[in-house]
Amino acid sequence: MARLFCIVFTLICGAPLLQGQVVIRNSLTGATKTLKQGGYVTLSIPVSGPEVDCGYRKVKGKLLEGSKGLLQMEPKEEIKTITFSSGLRKEDKAIYEGINNLPPMSVAMTEIEYLSYRSNNGENYHNIGLTITTLGVLAALVAAPLASLNYSDGTFNSGRYFRWAGISLGATGLGVAMTLGTKKRGFQLQRSGMETGRKIWVFQEK
Repeated sequence: MARLFCIVFTLICGAPLLQGQVVIRNSLTGATKTLKQGGYVTLSIPVSGPEVDCGYRKVKGKLLEGSKGLLQMEPKEEIKTITFSSGLRKEDKAIYEGINNLPPMSVAMTEIEYLSYRSNNGENYHNIGLTITTLGVLAALVAAPLASLNYSDGTFNSGRYFRWAGISLGATGLGVAMTLGTKKRGFQLQRSGMETGRKIWVFQEK
């Protein structure tokens, strides 16, 4: 009885997570990648129209769900860049973060040309890495020289400076490693007329 209860509890609690997951599959090898609910995505969507030479929408946000051919996300930022045949280039930027009662954004999977993804934990570590890198650089450039000055007689303690600079640069290296290690992974998505390939992915139907 206890075992049955555990199984039912696991299925009930796990259902929202499984529902929110989006799975993409390599069109040639069949390998799959699961994009979990709450992860951060950046979508590149081509824009077409009269006199448009090249146009793209780049939408950043938090993944909510993917079903029935639609990918739902909580948008954070959108940048639309359009180059017209006349040579005119136009760029519009919208910031959605902080807007109250903002409804989810739905994007047709067939419209997405390129997708990059980072898990929720990866996003947190990435931000921590950026913070450590920034603080390490500031410490090496500002704090280390200031801490090495002897303000009573105006002398400079080079030994103290190199100790401070060494610690600061070590922290910077750690931050850079965390930032690079948690960068978003990109996926080229197959669209109509595109051949299969080792770098081409498709959305897995549920």
